[in-house]
Parts: sequence; structure tokens; C-alpha cells
Amino acid sequence: MNRREFAANIVFTVSALFGLAMALLLVSEFFGISSNAVRAICTSTKSGINSCRTVAESPYAIIGTFPLIGQIPTAAAGVMFYAFASLLGIYNFFKRENAHVRLFFGLLLSIIGSIADAFLFFISIFIIKAVCTLCFLSYCATIGMLASSISAQKGFIRKSILRTVKNYFLSRHRGEVFALIFIAVVSFATGIFCTLLTRHLFVVHARSYANRGEILKTYRDAKLYSIDTAHAPFRGNPQAPIRIVLFIDFTCDHCMRAGKILSTLLTEFPNKIIIYYKLYPLCGECPPRMGNIIEPCCLAALVAACAHREGKFHALYDLLYEDLEAGIEISVSSIYGIQQKIGLTAPLSECITSLQTASALTRDVDDGLRLHLTGTPALFVNGRKIPNELIHHNLLRELIVHIAQ
Repeated sequence: MNRREFAANIVFTVSALFGLAMALLLVSEFFGISSNAVRAICTSTKSGINSCRTVAESPYAIIGTFPLIGQIPTAAAGVMFYAFASLLGIYNFFKRENAHVRLFFGLLLSIIGSIADAFLFFISIFIIKAVCTLCFLSYCATIGMLASSISAQKGFIRKSILRTVKNYFLSRHRGEVFALIFIAVVSFATGIFCTLLTRHLFVVHARSYANRGEILKTYRDAKLYSIDTAHAPFRGNPQAPIRIVLFIDFTCDHCMRAGKILSTLLTEFPNKIIIYYKLYPLCGECPPRMGNIIEPCCLAALVAACAHREGKFHALYDLLYEDLEAGIEISVSSIYGIQQKIGLTAPLSECITSLQTASALTRDVDDGLRLHLTGTPALFVNGRKIPNELIHHNLLRELIVHIAQ
């Protein structure tokens, strides 16, 4: 290893170790554990939103759920990546012979990492619409690895590199292949271990808070679903890190209570949460086939979909639940009265029979069926279902504070 390669290896190793630290912090963010320093780095002074937590709570923050291990966050792959690069750089210091070849491997690794970072950055900006500070710092670490490994290749031509790599694997140096395999196994184990350890720390943390621990653990253990909210009516900040989806039936008094709880929480955390409303009437086939009797809950859902097109969903929502609370049953006459109060321009018959209305309602119902919903209310927080027995103001407040901290 000459001076240029030695200097390049120092930068490569330090960059990889820095990236490893950022990835470990992102795993902690995924499980809802963060220090005051991390919150200070990630939280916008203008909006008060923790961008790192916003990204960590998105559907893109999880690779999948695996037997015995559970959920594996995307950041765990980052831990494996940077752990491998760090160990590779450290190995170069102990065994300097053929270090330039291992730095070439580091170059290939850095190129792969840069492509992955570019993809994640695109998702962050254009889909999640949040810039995660820890993610950005990890991208900088990858750039440092890439630049240093490129500088180490100066003076080599393509043919000599390929010949050297071939000799590295097939000649007397092939024993080092086992060292690389060992490094890869240790890196993979590091990613899994840090995931399991952080999950355990979260469980310990949650158990120290009685009922609060119950909802936090339930939330973290819940399966992550992707729910289409592109066309759903909502209340709250569209840029909020906490996305709540409530499936409702207008004849369901528990839905009414859940809605009141969420409305109260929205006034407490106006910049932290957004509430989407999805229609899921439970009274048989809805929308009904042509000529079939329209049940009350289906009638209300159809008119609600129609009201949403005119930007009057929330006015209708409030009046329908006021009637429910007052013991007034949903009927054509009661709906007609509400229609007059909120100023719906579309005739009631058109609202009920419109293909556009039926299509909007079918979209929500199909979502509910895909999620295997058997009743309402059905509450999802950042794609994770919250059991109905945990839909209480204090418990949901604790969950919001925990996610948004």
C-alpha cells in the first residue's frame, strides 16, 4: 500500500464508519427511539416536524417481515453495507498487501451504494416529501467512500485491474476470499443484531409506561399496510409526519366517538397529524346494484362521496353524526334536509346514482376488503392498524407524542 492508497483508505474507512453510525441511528428512529441530539438535528425549527421520524414511519422504511426476526428496516441494510465497508477498510490497515485490490472492491461497493442512495433520495423528495437529515449524512458518507476509492485507482488501467482481481481470487491470495466472506457474514449479522437489539430496547422502554407501553408495542409490532389516500377527504397538515386513516360507517356510534377523539387530537397537534376519512358502509352490498334497495348506511356513504366532490364532506360528516347522536335515523328525508343545510348543488337522485359517486365509494370499500376489515371504526396510524380497544384519547396522544418527538 503506497501513500496515496493509505490516505485513500483512511478517508474510505472513516466515511464508512460515519455512515455506519448514521445507519444505526436510523434503525433507532424506525423503532421510535431517538436522543435529544438526533431530534435537534432532524427537527425543523420552522415547522417543528422531525423529518427523520417522518421518513422512518413511511412504508419505504421497511424491507419486510421475516420469520423469527420480525420487521427489518431499510436502515438495517445500510448497517450491513457500511459495516462491510468499514471492516474492509480496517482489514487493509492490518494486511496492506493487495490493499489496492480491496479498494477496488470498495469502489464497486461505493458505486452500488451511490445508486441505492440516489433511489432513496428520489423517494424521500418526491414521494415521502421529507428530507431526512440522518439519511442525507449517510449519503455524504457514501460519496466520501466513492471519492476515496476512485483516488486509490489512479495509475491503473482496466486490463491491469481485471488481471489483478483475477490473480487475487485464483492465485495464492485466494485464501483472502474467505476473509471477505467472513467480513460479509459479520456485516450481515451486525445488521440483524442491531435490529433485534433496538427492538428489545424499545420493548423495555415501552413496558415502563403501563398502558402507554401497550399501544407503543402494538403499534411497532403491527403489520405495515399501504393505503391509498390520494382521493380521500382529510383534515390537518398535508406535510404532517403522522398519517391517520379512519374507515367509517355513518350508522356506527363508535366511529363517531373515534372521530371526536381524532378531532381533539388534531387541535392539540395541528402540524403533526393529518386525518384521512375512508367510507366503509357495513350494510350489505354498497354501492347497490341497479334497482336494489339502498340501505341507510349506504345512502349516507353515497351522499358523502358526492359531497366530497363539491368540497363539503366535512360539513356533511358533522351533520350526519349530529343526527346519529340525536337519535335521528338516516333516511331520504333526513339526507335531503342535510343537503339543503350544506348547500349541495347536485340533486339527491344524481348523488345516489352517479357512476362517479359509485366509483369513489367502491374504491374505499375495495381498500377495506383488501385490508380484511370486518367492522368499523378501523384506525390506521402510518399504515399500522390500531385495535379498537386502544382508541382512547390519552393512549393515542401518547402514541402521537412518541412518533412526533
